[in-house]
Amino acid sequence: MSYYDGRAGAEVTSWLAYFLRGMAQVFLQVAAEVQSQPPRSLNEPAWQLKLDRRARQVLGLFTQADTIRSADVARLLAVSERQARTLLQDWVAQDWLEMVDPSRRGRKYQLKYKL
Repeated sequence: MSYYDGRAGAEVTSWLAYFLRGMAQVFLQVAAEVQSQPPRSLNEPAWQLKLDRRARQVLGLFTQADTIRSADVARLLAVSERQARTLLQDWVAQDWLEMVDPSRRGRKYQLKYKL
């Protein structure tokens, strides 16, 4: 009997099982994402507490290099270089990054504060 034959006799067990399997999969993905993030320290500077997920990922690039370029950010975040440039401009405006090489082709950014 289908749902459209009336509520009283509707058989939704298979749909409910399908729905719950999907929800379980999503929650497992969320749990994996949370566990992959480095734990936040209670001693983090105030400027770091304001960073979103993408900014925190980019912050990790500074453990390997003193300066970064939009290509580095684009590769890390899997976005276009244009989107990476927009993000970098936003982060400069938020005052935690600064531009150290303003050239068009080789523009570089560094942290405004020490890690």
